[in-house]
Amino acid sequence: MKNKWKNIRGSENQNERIRKSEHQNKQKLSVFCLSAFCFSLSVFCFLILFLAPAYAALITNVEPTSLSDSSFIITWTTTDEKASTEIYYGVGGLTGVATVSGTTKYHSASLSGLFPNTTYQYRIKSGSTLYPPTGTPVSTFTTLARPTGEHLFDFAVINDLRYAEGKTPDTKNARGIAYSKAPSIIASEVTDINTHGVAFTVVNGNIVDSDTAAKYGDQAETKVKPRLELLNNKPADLTSNIANKYMPIPGFYDKINTGSYTTDWITNSFKPLTSGTSIESVYGYNAASKDADSVFNYQFLYKNYNFIFLDSVKKPTDATGSANLTTLYNLLSAESNTKTFIFMAYPAYNPLAAATKDYPIDIPTAEVGGALNISNDTAFRATIESFEDSQGNPIVAAVVSSHLGDNYLREINSISYVRQGPAVQYPTGYSVYKVYSNGYVKTFYKTTGGSLEADGDTKPFFEYARDQVSDEAGLPASVYTSFWLGSSSMRNFTFTYPFIPGVSPEVSSTAPVSNESAVSLNRPIIVTFSERMLTTDINSWVTVSPSVGTITARFLDSSNTILSVSHSSNFVEGQTYTITVSGSLAKDEGSAAMGTDYSFTFNTTGGTVDSDPPASAVTPLPSNSTTDPFPSFTGVASDDSGVINVEYRIDGTGNWLSAEAIDGTFNATSEPFSITIVSAVSAGTHALWLRTTDGVGNVSSEGVSAYSFTLAENKPTITIKVGGNRLFNGDTISSTPKFEMTIVSAHGLASARISVDGTAAALTTVNTDSNYYATHEVASALSNGIHGITVEAFDSQGNGTTAEVYPLYVQGAAAVAVQGTSLNYPNPYDPAAGNTSIGYTLSKPSTITLTIHDLSGNMIVKKTYSSTENGGQAGYNTVTWNGQTDGGSVVGNGIYIYLVMADGRVLSKGKLTVVKR
Repeated sequence: MKNKWKNIRGSENQNERIRKSEHQNKQKLSVFCLSAFCFSLSVFCFLILFLAPAYAALITNVEPTSLSDSSFIITWTTTDEKASTEIYYGVGGLTGVATVSGTTKYHSASLSGLFPNTTYQYRIKSGSTLYPPTGTPVSTFTTLARPTGEHLFDFAVINDLRYAEGKTPDTKNARGIAYSKAPSIIASEVTDINTHGVAFTVVNGNIVDSDTAAKYGDQAETKVKPRLELLNNKPADLTSNIANKYMPIPGFYDKINTGSYTTDWITNSFKPLTSGTSIESVYGYNAASKDADSVFNYQFLYKNYNFIFLDSVKKPTDATGSANLTTLYNLLSAESNTKTFIFMAYPAYNPLAAATKDYPIDIPTAEVGGALNISNDTAFRATIESFEDSQGNPIVAAVVSSHLGDNYLREINSISYVRQGPAVQYPTGYSVYKVYSNGYVKTFYKTTGGSLEADGDTKPFFEYARDQVSDEAGLPASVYTSFWLGSSSMRNFTFTYPFIPGVSPEVSSTAPVSNESAVSLNRPIIVTFSERMLTTDINSWVTVSPSVGTITARFLDSSNTILSVSHSSNFVEGQTYTITVSGSLAKDEGSAAMGTDYSFTFNTTGGTVDSDPPASAVTPLPSNSTTDPFPSFTGVASDDSGVINVEYRIDGTGNWLSAEAIDGTFNATSEPFSITIVSAVSAGTHALWLRTTDGVGNVSSEGVSAYSFTLAENKPTITIKVGGNRLFNGDTISSTPKFEMTIVSAHGLASARISVDGTAAALTTVNTDSNYYATHEVASALSNGIHGITVEAFDSQGNGTTAEVYPLYVQGAAAVAVQGTSLNYPNPYDPAAGNTSIGYTLSKPSTITLTIHDLSGNMIVKKTYSSTENGGQAGYNTVTWNGQTDGGSVVGNGIYIYLVMADGRVLSKGKLTVVKR
């Protein structure tokens, strides 16, 4: 009952009516759903997808698949008909719409250009069907946060191709393999990956398939390789000895196939060498025999990252999991201060170990060849955890594996262990990793390709793969598809770590600049570094000669690049000073030191003590309004002693954040600056506060609101209310309603009008910032029956919005009735937790009596509401009960009956359960 109430009421104000979805000719469609990350044999979740008209498209298989720091992709099907593809979305409401042309049964909607770490609301639509349906809460997603460091490059990973062209029939079981579609699927994924502009692609495990009847080893060379050669990545700066744009790693099936190869494994160079001491020229591995355990191991460096590719499969006669720990240790030792990604087919821990299993139940493993994980997993993890930077952080960023067929993330001792879904089996996709200097963003994508059906529709390959998944071990196929897809947080996530070691930092600029004259006597010293810096012992980084007392240093910016050095004694007028930044003490976040000292001089001849605070001002926005929830501002700060920092915050709360100098550095007497809000602001009026620091340490007042602005939508937005309650289609109103309109417009309001039953009238509005208010009363009482209202508004740029509410019912002649079902939440209810609410919709205003009875029929509560107050008004009403009798006693545990009555008639009744905890 609790979930049902939430679906109906959502987060709306209790006095605001939620649009009803219970209309004529509707049927209920229930779909069994078991969460892939929290399922249990004894706990099942039934999800009411929607209440839809019998003629409407039936939306199923809704899967929000891909999520990045700036994009979102959702897929669904309409099982009964081809229909349109739309998604309505927005931060503070459904203000945007993305539409895919044409009609189909297989839908995919994507959004791009989104803001990072931001929660968006959305509904999808096919034909006339909305999901979630109107009257229930909107769905939400939150884009991934970006690491704070520098974005360096991207790479892709495709797992477990299990290529077996000619193998028939397609396998149907808990996993299912669409062998017949493998050539097209891999070609589609190569095309998709090319659109992402990645530096290289990892091909991880089980490139080909095998069975007792046939082996497919040669297809790695003859079928898979030509398709992978169509990848157009590999930038010019990729390490020269890595000639290929794809990095293969053998899996279980690849090893047991080696006996059937008549050519070689994946390229003409990737094969056992004739000499065990020579090094293969393309990938740089050393492997004397294919019949040895775990022999195809190699690595390369790219943009201060180390990439290790491990053969985790034993020799073909065994082919279970094991990593060559000696090789692993040597590869890590060769780059012991470089952040590292490790790729291997077998997982590096047992996902089904009783004490630490990833899932509450055992997943089907009969179709998994070899083993679940490497046999020396404990020693493997101990080996990689033994490599740390000088701050005690692990050198290894991630261990990426395949083999199991699911999407999953587990963090063990600050190292991410990632399993990724397969390329050909469901969910039929690949992942893109966006790598930063202090983390990475991983996003899983279903492949976009498909095959043409008889009716002209294109069926996506992942839907064909879904069809191969069947019931097994008492669980339906839908459970397994949910399991292989995994939860969004297991396939799309951001993983961060401290700044990686790399190029040594440098001093980018100073204030005062070298050889500057007439420096103010109380001016601090500003040193700007080229990288994010450590904060350890920063008071010792800078020395001043001659001495000016005690040195105190602090970073002025959140990225720890601008160091401000103050001194307890003022400079002496007429003196030349030498400033030295220690090359051994000043270190970046990866603990890399500058190496050599940096020195500069200035003199104070003619300098004076500066005590005036700096000034700053923001350039006003047009009409002091914006439609961007992450608005950008520009301004200018000035001071005779130089501006060294500008900070801001919204509405006088939260942490002070650093603005950006437009020329890159705050070090001049007049500094243009820019501000981009990093957390979405809500619709309404806000204040941008500024705090500015000058070159001698004077700080402007923190209590001044520098600039006031309003966040509005791109076009006018209209809200219509009656009696303070928002009006929705199907509502009941009185015969003499007073309509209340609020119009929000970022570009002014050129005109607005209202039409009631086709009779139009201009609206006179009252303006406050970007908000425009108007009311309208009907000239004469409305007749009993159906009515409608339309409100139109146009801004100064010609953007128009129309809000229509139809039908509206006036039922003055008929006896009062409760429309639909009265609802109660929370239920069960604990009086100690607060009130419980009872909601119902009246067809007309009436005096209402609400009574509550125990199961013996005793009336314990009686409340009366007049026709002019909440509880008796036409439309939606919400009343509350505190769990006490009219005598003031808290009722006991049990079931109680409530009655909604008028004129001695029972209009509606319901049960509520009291459970005191």
